[in-house]
Amino acid sequence: SMADICRAIYRYTEASGLLEKCKALAERELSFGNKKAASELLGVYDVILKTLADIGEALSDVAASVDDFYSILKIAFEQTEIGTIPTSIDEVTVGSASMLRSSYPKYVFVIGLCEGEFPKVVDTKGLFGASDLTTLEELGIELGDSADIRSSNELLFVKNAFAAPSERLYVLYHTSDLQGSKKTPSLPFNRIFAMFSDVPKHKFDGSDLSYLAGTPTSAAAHLRNIINEADRGAATLAVSEHLPLVAALSCSSVSTDECRIDKDTVKELIGDKIYVSPSSLERYVSCPFSYYASYVLALREPKLGRFAANHVGDFVHFVMEHLVKFMLPTDVSAPLPTHDEILQKMQETVDEYIRILDPDGVLKSKRMEHLYKKLYRLSLLIIETIAKEFSDSDFRPAFFELKIDGKDGRPEPLQLTLENNARLVLRGYIDRVDIWRDGEDVFVRILDYKTGSKQFNLSELSYGINIQMLLYLMSICANPGAHFREVSGLDSDSHPIPAGIVYLSSAMSKSQLSGFDVSDEEILEVAESKINRSGLILNDERLIHAISHSHSKDILLGVTEKNGVFSGKALVDIGQLGGIFDDLKQTLVNIGNNIYSGIADCSPMNELGQDPCHYCTAKQICRKNIFETRRF
Repeated sequence: SMADICRAIYRYTEASGLLEKCKALAERELSFGNKKAASELLGVYDVILKTLADIGEALSDVAASVDDFYSILKIAFEQTEIGTIPTSIDEVTVGSASMLRSSYPKYVFVIGLCEGEFPKVVDTKGLFGASDLTTLEELGIELGDSADIRSSNELLFVKNAFAAPSERLYVLYHTSDLQGSKKTPSLPFNRIFAMFSDVPKHKFDGSDLSYLAGTPTSAAAHLRNIINEADRGAATLAVSEHLPLVAALSCSSVSTDECRIDKDTVKELIGDKIYVSPSSLERYVSCPFSYYASYVLALREPKLGRFAANHVGDFVHFVMEHLVKFMLPTDVSAPLPTHDEILQKMQETVDEYIRILDPDGVLKSKRMEHLYKKLYRLSLLIIETIAKEFSDSDFRPAFFELKIDGKDGRPEPLQLTLENNARLVLRGYIDRVDIWRDGEDVFVRILDYKTGSKQFNLSELSYGINIQMLLYLMSICANPGAHFREVSGLDSDSHPIPAGIVYLSSAMSKSQLSGFDVSDEEILEVAESKINRSGLILNDERLIHAISHSHSKDILLGVTEKNGVFSGKALVDIGQLGGIFDDLKQTLVNIGNNIYSGIADCSPMNELGQDPCHYCTAKQICRKNIFETRRF
């Protein structure tokens, strides 16, 4: 019978040592930190025995074949769950009443039930009044929710918040705001006490230790708030044993934004070789704490599915790469594509990017269409500017998105030895590499597209800021790689000559034109003049002429000619460039040594007029933010 089969398997299970095997597996999972898996393995043995007992009792007199027993056992196991403690059994969820969704919490605290705040007063100001909106709706034109609907939604949020808890509801309002303005309770708050007269009220007072001090430790921190000397003495005596702890927790060594990590811990985390990119180095210089959070602990913010500022940069880079390849043949004597051909290729490239970014049309909207058209016009302007530039130049693009990693004949990454014999290895991508060959000499120029405003400044290099392009140029000239030599025709015994770097920024300032009879050519000329270029150019007359036959001030980064002599702050001679490269190496060594020394201070650098905290991804755990909050 079924009962006999279950008893036989029950005895075999006990004799086979299954319990010990489950315990051993649980210990193994626990050693890996898998607490949930370990808990489930410990419950498997009891589940098996209980299931056999249930089957044997329910079907004790039923005769069954092996296949029948297998089917019954399979069904029983599929309907059995191994209970584990939910991760959300003890948690506090904070959020707006309009957005928060929770599954019947035990307790709910509704904060801010002040007149005009919750429920919020619906603003009816605008171009159209309530009657106008009603008339438009009758004509089939809806301009968002009406004031009545929005007011109803506010009351719905109150109802949802009040009905959410399964055990207890707390409602609170404040008597004044941070500016000292008086506040009064809102209608829902007053209605509660009108409906439930026996509901207790409590007024929190700044000197009331009953709610300021949940524990003796926190009570000690609030002693200064007690005005009455007798109460202060009694409270001090009551919490005297905790005062040394409070003093220790309030000292500067705990609240400071300084942070040091043990060198052995850093070595264990990073190893003997640290791979960095120029952006990660600049992150460390801007704020060591942000670097450690992002690149050592690998903390990441959740990404939202939307077209953000970084996508604008990706868009411009994508278009530049494809269009420049299309319109600039490597042969200087070859004709450039016509304007119509560029327009057609431009539209094809934009359409391709949209398909890659949004294949299902999820982001499609009027706003996105407007943004794409704006980016299209901007990219087209830059492309036509580049086309004009190369019709006046001997340089030609040789590489796009060139990776500095030493693989497949690509340029070798720069490697530097640090104090602890560890090595710092620089890797990255170069947007565009232009070359010009003059006899046996091969000149190389690095170009980077920027969607934001960018102005290269030599003075920033000593800080470790804006070092990206020069580091790439230094890497290519030191170790160009077999593929670069093949493409450029460079001899195996020779090295490229650094021609310079160029930042091409598409962040154009606004321009105002007088009159309505301005031609398209004049508008285009003004727009092109707003495209900003900055960087460095090697002070070599033949090189300058190769960059711009007409000696254009814009193309030459502000360099001008007077009486056959070129001058401008972008010009550097080969000796100066060598000195800049040496200083950069030392700057990199200093940064690498600081990283391995465990310096992880939360010290954002604001000396250069920048705000490193603005786009920082470590704001939520920032020691500086915590320190400033405590101090406030």
